[in-house]
Amino acid sequence: MTHFKSGTGSTASNAPEATGSNAHAGNKPLVAVLAGGFSAEYAISVQSGREVWQSLLDSPFEPVLVHVQPGIWTAGDAAAPVDLSEFSIPYGTGRRRFDAAFVALHGRPGENGELAGYLEMLGIPHTTCDVRAAVLTFDKALCKEKVAGTGVTLARGVLLNSMTRQSKSPASLPGAPWTFPLFVKPNRNGSSCGISKVRNAADLQQALEHGWTYDQELLVEEGIEGGREVTCAVFSRDGELQTLPLCEIVSGKGHDFFDYTAKYTAGEAEEIVPAPISAEEESRVIACSKAIYRQLDCRGLVRIDYILQGGHCWFLEVNTVPGMSQASIVPKMVRSLGQTTGQFFAALIQEAMAHPILQPVLSHA
Repeated sequence: MTHFKSGTGSTASNAPEATGSNAHAGNKPLVAVLAGGFSAEYAISVQSGREVWQSLLDSPFEPVLVHVQPGIWTAGDAAAPVDLSEFSIPYGTGRRRFDAAFVALHGRPGENGELAGYLEMLGIPHTTCDVRAAVLTFDKALCKEKVAGTGVTLARGVLLNSMTRQSKSPASLPGAPWTFPLFVKPNRNGSSCGISKVRNAADLQQALEHGWTYDQELLVEEGIEGGREVTCAVFSRDGELQTLPLCEIVSGKGHDFFDYTAKYTAGEAEEIVPAPISAEEESRVIACSKAIYRQLDCRGLVRIDYILQGGHCWFLEVNTVPGMSQASIVPKMVRSLGQTTGQFFAALIQEAMAHPILQPVLSHA
């Protein structure tokens, strides 16, 4: 597990600024909104975190935006130091421990189990999956193996590591022959960072080299052509699985797929909520999503992406910390129900605090 160090540079007198407008409302649970991180998704995570923090200012909680970077965690615009030995910040004339954490941290360490492990060791309720589920869902190839049998269809693919890195053509890839187009994906990354769509053998090597800059493992899959991309958000409330309205994603001209630019540039993709699909297709997607949530033993909110084609739900991936910025898909789903994101985010925190992850008790006898 990554070793985290406390931040430096602020004093207790900075704490009110670090905790926003409710800095002295000590009767409210103190919630850390964790953003930033160690991956290529850093900038998007900061946007998500700030949106969650802003939305929670009028909630039953006292939100604090905590900026996570390698070696230093700081709270609020005042950069108040976070004591990671107990997960506390300067507060008034002393210190106060966080009561819960809302994880808006995409990639490492928010989605790969590192952050979950830290919070769970300290007994801090949080809004994402536990360590085991986080490790499983962050590994695309491993996750594909685990969701087999949940009603989804899986694209044919192969996992490449350092031992197979010299593959230069589809003929030299394990499992040849392969059918174009192919997708080359970093096995442990998100936000489409490092993904390439390969339409011919001549472009494969360049796509592989690009992918290797993001991860030591690459997942190469055959593309599903002629389908419709849809996504389903699943969450637990009072122990019952619920879903938000489905979304269809239509990438704009110049985008072969829902890549990083299409995801985060206004006007580059159309995200239609609710998805204009048949009732039968909707029921199938929801059923598959709930089955995957249970199979992976997920917690909190997850978003599961598919391609609908040929009467099948082709599984793409599970997002355990989906984007939460104003332009992100989940907030659009929430707003389509007439709810505010603040109400929805607060409900996720309440669920996490009501059903904390219990660590096993070890006997030293």
